[in-house]
Amino acid sequence: MENMIKRLLFICLALGAAQFPAFGKTNVLFIAIDDMNDWIGPLGGHPQAITPNLDRLAKMGVTFRNAHTASPACHSSRVAIMTGVRPSTSGITANVFRGIGPNWRKNRKLADVVTLSQHFRNNGYTAVGGGKIYHSLQWWNGSENDPDTWDSYFPEPHKPIPFQVRPPARAVQAHEASCFGRRPLGNHLFGWLPVAEGDDGMSDYKVVDWAVNEMKKKREKPFFIAAGIFRPHIPWEVPRKYFDMYPLDKVQLPDHKEDDLVDTWDHGRRSWHQWVAQNDQWKQAVQGYLASITFADAMVGRLLDGLERSGRAKDTIIALWSDHGMHIGEKENWEKFTCWEESTRIPMFVVAPGVTGGGSVCDRPVSTLDIYPTLAELAGTALPKQLEGESLVPLLKDPKSGRRIQPAISSYRRIHGVRTDHWRYILDPGSKLEELYDHRKDPGEHDNLAYLPEHQAVLDHHRSLLQRYTPVAAPEGRAIPPKSFERLSNNRIQRKNYFPMARAVAEAKAADGRGEPAPILGRKTAPAATKKSGVKNLARIDPAREGKVRSGGNGLEVQLMFRNRGKKDVIVYWINTSGDRVQYKGIKPGEEVKQRTFSGHYWLVVDHSGKALGMYKAENQDGLIQIR
Repeated sequence: MENMIKRLLFICLALGAAQFPAFGKTNVLFIAIDDMNDWIGPLGGHPQAITPNLDRLAKMGVTFRNAHTASPACHSSRVAIMTGVRPSTSGITANVFRGIGPNWRKNRKLADVVTLSQHFRNNGYTAVGGGKIYHSLQWWNGSENDPDTWDSYFPEPHKPIPFQVRPPARAVQAHEASCFGRRPLGNHLFGWLPVAEGDDGMSDYKVVDWAVNEMKKKREKPFFIAAGIFRPHIPWEVPRKYFDMYPLDKVQLPDHKEDDLVDTWDHGRRSWHQWVAQNDQWKQAVQGYLASITFADAMVGRLLDGLERSGRAKDTIIALWSDHGMHIGEKENWEKFTCWEESTRIPMFVVAPGVTGGGSVCDRPVSTLDIYPTLAELAGTALPKQLEGESLVPLLKDPKSGRRIQPAISSYRRIHGVRTDHWRYILDPGSKLEELYDHRKDPGEHDNLAYLPEHQAVLDHHRSLLQRYTPVAAPEGRAIPPKSFERLSNNRIQRKNYFPMARAVAEAKAADGRGEPAPILGRKTAPAATKKSGVKNLARIDPAREGKVRSGGNGLEVQLMFRNRGKKDVIVYWINTSGDRVQYKGIKPGEEVKQRTFSGHYWLVVDHSGKALGMYKAENQDGLIQIR
């Protein structure tokens, strides 16, 4: 009898171990994908997307269909994921460029935090990384990676994206006439083109090769392998076979409403959309993005195949996420950098052996901020004190009714968005513009309901949520439109001096046909001007005039040089055509920064306390701005 009991006990323990493996010995495969929105099979964002491997991953674990980034920008999103600290807490809410090393460590809120890879190293794991995990780009050396938090990094910590083939310099199929005189970001970066080489010529292929080899290594410790896939980040350059999957004449454009921006801002990318429309490049861009998504999906498939071949699939947690979404012309916007759905909604999957059921779906709003505490709990480790996200383990166990407390909050610069089950609320504290969208009736977020009295209770609730989880002082009472908007008789709001895109493009093409400078966004073209040679020191304008000036002019392209001769960091804002601030970049003491702009455009410089140091107006020649 005793032997029988022991045998039964052994069987029970064995079955329990098979169903619930020892978390402390479970490996982690951590997959990051850059700029991937919801245009994938499991999320249904585009009906033509071909993503068999993400479909496969969805069948292995839990798909979070309402997952959102903590910040719709590469740098701020990735720092939030790896530290578990909310962007609005750290103040890191935008991109930085050309960083060498973890400049975010200089932030007093992040100086001593334990990063995700550090956490696993401290708990008995071998933590290795490759590709883009922290912010970095293909075309320059540098990364915000912290080498001290990894056992090793491929190919190297501050050059994490391997060499990749590029197409010929002028191979992008579009003429150069545009509202800028050339395409946004230049001919190389905002482009879409098949490359002649196969998959093995791509940087992502090399990162996946490295990750698969790491999985095969014999180890005394469990592994934490972070593999960063760069595509579908721009430029959309992948092997031709992926373009061929999407014949140009059959490509479907995303949902678009002509007057979509009548009740909100354009976030500075509307001129990009004008260029695309004016040059008939929208379908080509969609084709390039879809092709790049399918290429990235193929790389995910190679990672899953490698894990299966390693024999460690049954004791490996898989977490796949994208740093943010992507606009492909929706709301006349391109790239990310907004708190709308297209920018914030992301693919996110978790496979946890013994915990997740295959093919499970969770529709509760979750955040990339939740990844760190989720993986820490699955590994059976104590959660670091700095974490501000919420473990998703209850939702992994019960995706339909598991516990969830926090909404998904996204922050970019001064703008914040709150996503709940059915609603999105956005606040710009600077202009006081509020947006409210009901996703049950309006998934494209076309109709801003924030100013309708019947939605006051919903508005107040989301204001309180924002105030609870961020340092923002939410408005109170009835929503008041900014000065650049007017309240209509039906309580909706409308931008003053708003021009539909069709009109803007028609005016631009007509001007181009006459050999005139193309008007920007419907603005009437002034008499032709000629750019003067040389560089002019621009005179300081009293910043008290802010609110009385707005950018205009004839669209003559010039370049400004901002030179910080002071002892403190400063921030540069563009004053847009409505007279509102649009934050561009920070400049450190002794640093010089170039900025392309147009004659008649205003620029404002402020210190970190918010004090305006000076305003400057671009003229019809390159300008120098001395900041003291």
